[in-house]
Amino acid sequence: MRTLTIHSIDQAMRVITSKLTKLGNPKIAYIGQRAADVYMFTPFVHIDLVICLDMEEVGIPTISLEKKTGKKDLWYSTMLSRLLQEPEIVMEILQTLPKGSLVIPYASTPELEAFCIRNGYFLLGERYDLRCKFENKARLVLLKQELGIPNTSSLISKNDVNYPHLSETYGTKFVIQNPKGSSGTGTFIIEREENLNQIYSALADQVIVTSFHDGLTISANFVLTDQQILTIHPSIQVIGQPELSISKSTFCGVDFPLYEQVVTESEKQEIHEIVYTVATAMHKSGYRGPANVNIMRESLELTDINARFMGSGLLTTKYQLQEGLVPISLVHLMQFIDIDFLLSATLVENYQRSLNASMIVLHNLIESEQVVINAPILRIFVEGSVLDLTGRLIPKYQSIHKENNNERVCNNRT
Repeated sequence: MRTLTIHSIDQAMRVITSKLTKLGNPKIAYIGQRAADVYMFTPFVHIDLVICLDMEEVGIPTISLEKKTGKKDLWYSTMLSRLLQEPEIVMEILQTLPKGSLVIPYASTPELEAFCIRNGYFLLGERYDLRCKFENKARLVLLKQELGIPNTSSLISKNDVNYPHLSETYGTKFVIQNPKGSSGTGTFIIEREENLNQIYSALADQVIVTSFHDGLTISANFVLTDQQILTIHPSIQVIGQPELSISKSTFCGVDFPLYEQVVTESEKQEIHEIVYTVATAMHKSGYRGPANVNIMRESLELTDINARFMGSGLLTTKYQLQEGLVPISLVHLMQFIDIDFLLSATLVENYQRSLNASMIVLHNLIESEQVVINAPILRIFVEGSVLDLTGRLIPKYQSIHKENNNERVCNNRT
C-alpha cells in the first residue's frame, strides 16, 4: 500500500472520514480523567460517549465517577483504572457501546487494555507495556545513562532514605520520586527532615533522588507515527502554583511565548538534541502516539517522560487547528486506525512554530469529603488566546478571579 502524503488539514479530515466509513462508522468513546480533554478529538470525529473522573458537562453523553459517587475525590488517589472497577459504570459502558466500537484513551492502562479485549473494543492508543517502559522513573535513570544525556539522579532503596545522608549528598533541598506517577504525583520536594518523615510511608521500595534545581522546567511535546517523528515547539511548564494546586510538584499549565523570551539559542539547541534523542529511542522501541518530556533548564536534566497525551494537549490541538496544521490528536487517530501516511515537509516545518498561547489548569482538588456540585476543571488560556470549555479560541485575556468570582473552587487554598 502506498504511503499517503498529507498536505493540509482538509485532506487529513477527508482521509479519516473515508477510513471510518470503510470501518462501518463504529461508535467512538473517549476515556480520561478530565471530560474536557475530549475536545482534542471532537473537531475530527463524532464522539458517542465520554468516560471520565470529573463531573464537567461537555455536551456529550458522559459516564462520570464523581457523578456516580456524588463527591469530588482527590484524583491523585483515584487512578483512572478505578472507573473499570465500578460494576455500575462497566454495565453502563457495555449497554452504550456495541462490539467493534473504538475507544480513545488519554493514557493506556492494563485494566483498560484487558477490558477492551474482553468486550470486543478496539483501543486507539499506545501499548501499556511501552508506556510503562518509558514513564517508569527508575528505568529513566538507566535510559539517560544509556542515551548519554545529562543525569544526576540516583536510584536507591527506601531503606537507605534518611535525611542526614541525603541532605549531605544532594543538598538541604532535594527531590524524591516514586518510579510511577503523573502530573506531579509521587514527586516530593524535601526541605527538612520533617518533610521526609511525613511522606516516608508513601515511598515505593525503590525511589529516585536528585538535587533540587530552583529554576524553569522546559516541557516539549512530540508525536510518533510509523513514518515520522514530529516535534512541537517547547514551552515553559508552570508547576505547583499555590492558587491552582495543593501540591508544590503538580502540573498547573504551560507558557509557550515565555520559552522564546528566556531560553538562549545555545540552550534551545541542547534541548532539541535531548528531545530528539529520546523521541528517536521511543520510536525505535515501537512506541507510537503522543509523548512529552520535561527538562530542567538550569541543569538540562531530563526529569520525566510522559508516554501519553499531555496536559497541554487541548491547547496544542486547538491552536494547531486554528493555524491550519494537522493537530497532534488527529495525527494520533490516523496512526491508530491504520492509515499509512506522512505529513508534508511544510507541515513538519510549521510544527516548530511557537504557539502564541499559554495555559492555566485549575485542578479543583478538594482535600475533604465535601460534596461538590457543578465545579468543573476550569481551563483558562492567556498570552494571546483564551480557550473556554466549549473549545472556542477567544483572542482576549480574562482573569481567573473576574471570570469565576462566584464559582471559585479552591478558596480553601487562596
